Amino acid sequence: MFEFLTDRIQDIARRLTGRTHLTDANIRDAVNELKKTLLAADVNYRVVKEFTKRVKEKAIGQKIARNISPGQAFMKIVYEELVHILGDHQSKINIEFKPAVILLAGIQGSGKTTFAAKLAKYIFENFKKLSLLVTTDTRRPAALIQPQTLAQKLNMPSFPESPEDLERGSAPDIALQGVETGKRLGVDVVILDTAGRQILQEELINELKQIRSLVKPSEVLYVIDATMGQDAINIATRFYKEIPFTGVVLTKVDSDARGGAALTVNYITGVPIKFVSTGEHLDDIELFDPKRFASRILGTGDIATLIEKLQKQISEEEAKTITRKLASDEYDMNDLLKQIRLVKKMGNWKSLLSLLPGASKALKNIPDEVFDKIKHVEAIILSMTPEERANPEIIDYSRKLRIARG
Repeated sequence: MFEFLTDRIQDIARRLTGRTHLTDANIRDAVNELKKTLLAADVNYRVVKEFTKRVKEKAIGQKIARNISPGQAFMKIVYEELVHILGDHQSKINIEFKPAVILLAGIQGSGKTTFAAKLAKYIFENFKKLSLLVTTDTRRPAALIQPQTLAQKLNMPSFPESPEDLERGSAPDIALQGVETGKRLGVDVVILDTAGRQILQEELINELKQIRSLVKPSEVLYVIDATMGQDAINIATRFYKEIPFTGVVLTKVDSDARGGAALTVNYITGVPIKFVSTGEHLDDIELFDPKRFASRILGTGDIATLIEKLQKQISEEEAKTITRKLASDEYDMNDLLKQIRLVKKMGNWKSLLSLLPGASKALKNIPDEVFDKIKHVEAIILSMTPEERANPEIIDYSRKLRIARG
């Protein structure tokens, strides 16, 4: 995530670290490099201009404490301004009403449908509220398949129930029927997934205006594919003029090496980023936090998010059991297998390790094959009997060969 930005900004800070103090000259050099870096990362020029101006103003005349280097002082200023550009504060989702209606919009391929399921799961796990997934895309015959499959995985209801129902009405009619169905079922939240197109069409805008007028959503979330950079922001800006949205969702953030869209959207639209989607699993969703995100961009880690991911997968009692086993030398391969599977549920190894402070640079030098070998470890353990996992000293040489072949 944002590897390009992380590497370049850390390199600028390293060059300052060798200096004895911040001067007007070395600040100018650092800010010029920062400007080039942000422009190369596809950050909007207006954002770059404002961002670097504020960094320069804060850095010039800065008094540095004896225990920190000029590089660290510069990084602190960059961090503060990143937080400001990203929105300053965390913005929560409005689901107070019952049913709360959340309307999702965005161009085709932005990941709206998968995000709808992720959001339903997030709301259930964090607020204990049940959602109804509603599809309003009447143009694609197969539009129902993905949301119905995702709803079944989550053990949640979806609407409409058949392609025929989808074809019979207009998108606004189906949206209204979906909300009425949500009321009848007694769900807490209705998530409306709307049709997308590669470009903004007047017909689609009018359709969304009708849907919004009929269902009166508590949230209109605009979904952006982060890898599209400024193209996505330009479309979002045009969309906002027609249908003001209350929040932005960034999808495919794990595949975005540059970060242009993430650093631009709040400043340009004035609308907060509410969620980020960071992977393919239904658990790969985070409530957006500018401070945590700025830390990740600078490669200083995000321990708070790592702890939250762990807390979702492991209870306090289980954590105490593992700690006790490790301390008393009772930890065996059954426990190791459990923990390998636990980490798999949390996401891929590389993205998890990147949340540790200072890990981003080290991870660059570790090939993906190293993480693939963890699959081999899991396969080896699964080739053992439960008794062998608990007491590996009983395994003789020929049995080791058989396990290795397995």
